[in-house]
Amino acid sequence: MTIPFQLCEVQGLTILRDDLVAGGTKRRALDLLLKDMNASRVAYAGTVMGHGALALACACQAAGKEAVIFLSGGEDDPVIKRLRETNAVLHLCPPAPVAALYELAKEQAGDMPVLPPGFDTPAFEEAMVAALAPFSVNDYPELWTTAVTGTLTRALRRAFPDTPLKTVKVVRNSGPLPSDAVYDAPEKYHQAAKNPPPYPACPFTDAKLWQFAAAHAGSGALIWNTAG
Repeated sequence: MTIPFQLCEVQGLTILRDDLVAGGTKRRALDLLLKDMNASRVAYAGTVMGHGALALACACQAAGKEAVIFLSGGEDDPVIKRLRETNAVLHLCPPAPVAALYELAKEQAGDMPVLPPGFDTPAFEEAMVAALAPFSVNDYPELWTTAVTGTLTRALRRAFPDTPLKTVKVVRNSGPLPSDAVYDAPEKYHQAAKNPPPYPACPFTDAKLWQFAAAHAGSGALIWNTAG
């Protein structure tokens, strides 16, 4: 089933409310990607600040597959609580960089496919472009998003090549960003947004966009809110 796009208006800007989607925007692409995967179990290493793990867990549950998630975190982390509501198998690890958790996942996965942090692969980007295509941006003068790996920014540029694109980086190294303007969030990735928006947004990623959009977005701009 195609996930509908839901919108709201805030202070003259349009917010695309993918915080209302279980798993957020990346869930849209994963729903398509998992259809072509024969594996019944899929592994992933993520962070409690992002929503990649939750996106995969929700998509796997909907597809009748099992997500095997490697995370550094505790039971009090909101994402962990939400993951417990899915059928995912969780491996809660001591504090470690996500790259180290990814290597651990690959070591323990056996024949199970392991998706990289942020799902930063050509196949995922293709699925994201396909998932975004049904949305029309014709009524919006510009489009705003956030970047961790930059996968979504690259997919948005390909899906909507004629719409000016503004990106807020929430980590130091986001990979190539084909954006018309790039802003660097002053908070560290693990720090919550100091100036959060007046709508639900992930405090470690999407919420950091608002400080720039409130100051620089043109009237009628679209903010792609990927998760809450």
